Amino acid sequence: MTRNYKVLRISGRLAVGLVLFVPLLFPLYWVVASSFQNLSTIFANAPQIIPTHVTAANYSVAFGSIIGNIGVSLVIALCVTGLSWLIGVPAAHALARLGGTVSNVVVMVMLVTQMIPAISVSVALYTIFHQWGLLGSYLGLILADTSLQMPFALIVVRAFMVSLPGELFDAAAVDGAGEVRAFTSVSLPLAVPAVITVGLFTFLGGWTDFVNALTLNNGSGPQPLTLGLFKFSTQYTTNTGAVFAAATLAAIPTTILLFMGMRWIRGGLRAGALKG
Repeated sequence: MTRNYKVLRISGRLAVGLVLFVPLLFPLYWVVASSFQNLSTIFANAPQIIPTHVTAANYSVAFGSIIGNIGVSLVIALCVTGLSWLIGVPAAHALARLGGTVSNVVVMVMLVTQMIPAISVSVALYTIFHQWGLLGSYLGLILADTSLQMPFALIVVRAFMVSLPGELFDAAAVDGAGEVRAFTSVSLPLAVPAVITVGLFTFLGGWTDFVNALTLNNGSGPQPLTLGLFKFSTQYTTNTGAVFAAATLAAIPTTILLFMGMRWIRGGLRAGALKG
């Protein structure tokens, strides 16, 4: 009876999962499947759920058009991740160690910045970067994207570090360690899950940014992937298969990155809540 109950429970969960996830995942499957088909097959009266006539012509067109944009986005995303780590992680340690009202106020300000629409920040940065001569440059896009991603990195890493036992830092102080040594020898090694988690999310933020790419680019500057996809889709409006192929190519790097970092994401986002 118990075994039958377990089988019934597992079957019920599987059925609920299929009902919930199939409608969500099917559009993604259709984009990938259509990227291997020609227009006549995609827009047929009875479209094929499983393609029988596969072609790579769409990928040839898409790859040749957006490969340069992929390189630009890779540079920007890596730099955004590095800057967010360089600024956000030490700041998180400082706020976690400081505590009190000042730390809470800073965190509250960081939270408020996350509520401001990205387009509002981008418009403000446009005026500043115009005066500094940073419009249409790698540095301008990197700084703009970092300004959006760094507060998130600070908040998440601080939530982890504030839960670390104070006895660890007391022991480090007895051994003669200052704040810098305490950060590099105590906080940073223990906060690796949170640090990697924010690294993954800040990379995704820099990779998928469209607002800053469109607002702060004067047309002759670096063209990130999001901007390249936008222009590609308007140029190949009638070639749906090529557009789907470009979208699939753009999703491959981030999909691989998320699967590789899934273990760290679970640990980093839940650690602050599970500790202390």
